Amino acid sequence: MYDLLLEIAILGSEHVGKKTLAKSKFLDSFGDQDYMSTIGMIFSRKTVKIDQTIAKLFIRIFNDKQHWWPKTRRGPLGMNMSGSVGAIILYDITNSKSLERGPQWIQIVKDNAGDIPILLVGNKLDLKEQREVSKEQIEKIKNEYNIASALEISVKTGENVEKLFSDLANLILNQFKRS
Repeated sequence: MYDLLLEIAILGSEHVGKKTLAKSKFLDSFGDQDYMSTIGMIFSRKTVKIDQTIAKLFIRIFNDKQHWWPKTRRGPLGMNMSGSVGAIILYDITNSKSLERGPQWIQIVKDNAGDIPILLVGNKLDLKEQREVSKEQIEKIKNEYNIASALEISVKTGENVEKLFSDLANLILNQFKRS
């Protein structure tokens, strides 16, 4: 049982760990994971408890390689994102190129889902000695695009993964309370 069903979108460039996160022990994946290359999305679920509220997160993880995802603000990607109440922009802290499209992903979320909480999330914290993305770069993007929060995780070790989903659910619930 749950009190709320919240749709979440996860976007990011290739090789940042979206598919690894979807297949991880932290999320309950459903459906055939091989469809990601066919339909451009993986669906997962996660249940979190915030205070006395149990929220089930319905997560759509979008594949950047899909040729028919437009690199613009509208199109099939936007149509699949329109019901989202929160978003995660995932990048790889060891690959500065993985953050290049971050502002474009942020704009796609804002254009298609409105003013929803967005988390800027760096993956591969377990490889922090190979860091290419500075914390100053993240702060600049966060401030420039009015991003709710930034966090670094490691899907491999599990560091901060649970925190990621509880933080996002908490931001969404707080936004509901303000509305």
